[in-house]
Amino acid sequence: MTPLHLYFTHRNLERIKSLIPADESLTPGALYVGVATLTGSVLARNRTIFLRFSLPPALFLLSMNQFLPKTSHNVSEYLSLLEQAHAPALAEAHSQFNESIASTTLATRLALNNARVATVSGAERIVAQIQDTTGLKLREALGWGQKVAGDTKADAKDVVKRAEEAVRK
Repeated sequence: MTPLHLYFTHRNLERIKSLIPADESLTPGALYVGVATLTGSVLARNRTIFLRFSLPPALFLLSMNQFLPKTSHNVSEYLSLLEQAHAPALAEAHSQFNESIASTTLATRLALNNARVATVSGAERIVAQIQDTTGLKLREALGWGQKVAGDTKADAKDVVKRAEEAVRK
């Protein structure tokens, strides 16, 4: 028996089938993933060796997450379990890396939100100064008023809430 034949035993086939959720259609998703991966090969042709080897797998992973999200999650969980069982040191490093990425993402979202709030409040101040100097009713013309400040605060709270939920996951 060949090693490939030994791998495809009944137990392994059942494990592979269990990774595919019943509510996710595999046929169009798998075709889209295949087309995206092959597109990566076509785009990388006649490019540097780095792009030839990195673009197809990158497009495979991105398209897998996009077109088969539940299957992708199940495969990721299964690989994580294998990693913990057979390479615990690597699993710990991987976990620390994921936590680092999550905290960096949270900090970036908070910084972008703070920049957005500062930009909106700066624009409001400029409009208020122009309105006070010229007497033009710019706030009303722009449809602002108290609504913009309230929306910005609500948006900021929403961004912080979603970022905290993402870190908890």
